Amino acid sequence: LRPMNSSLTSYRRRGRIVLIGGALLTIAGAGLSAVIQGSSTVPDNLVRYPCSHDAFAPFTVFAAVCHLLMLVGVVYLGRGGLAGDTRTGRIGLGCVIAGLALLFVCEWAQLPFVDQHTSNTGPSIVDSGFGLATLLLAGGMIAVGVATLRQPSVGSWRQYAPLICGLLSLVVIPIQFTS
Repeated sequence: LRPMNSSLTSYRRRGRIVLIGGALLTIAGAGLSAVIQGSSTVPDNLVRYPCSHDAFAPFTVFAAVCHLLMLVGVVYLGRGGLAGDTRTGRIGLGCVIAGLALLFVCEWAQLPFVDQHTSNTGPSIVDSGFGLATLLLAGGMIAVGVATLRQPSVGSWRQYAPLICGLLSLVVIPIQFTS
């Protein structure tokens, strides 16, 4: 069941605010991580890289909160009709939600491995979860973007936002394999 039109507008507004807030915090965290990485003495094969032992947990909790905010924002947008009524849109939205939820879980799951090497079994499993989540997000956003473009009621730059996010995610994926 879909809410009434005024509720749809309210869901969309809330979703945009929460999603953009989570995204801006994520960008700030990535910037901070890049600054820390420039002067880090932590070996890059440790789970906590580039953070110190004491900074890793707060930074990871911050990242988990960012993913949770984006998840809540996407759920609101979904309730507001973001993906339309198409099967492609519903599947894509489900993938985005699953991807963000998996990122949230993986952030918490890596905490016990703070001082372990990334090649150990536990961290490798968590890293695989991060990889799967990234693929779910990219594919899901592309599917939602395609579904959104097929909606005649969306007629502004916003109709391109999900597709652009999905395509940008594809561009960013190879970066994680670099030092």
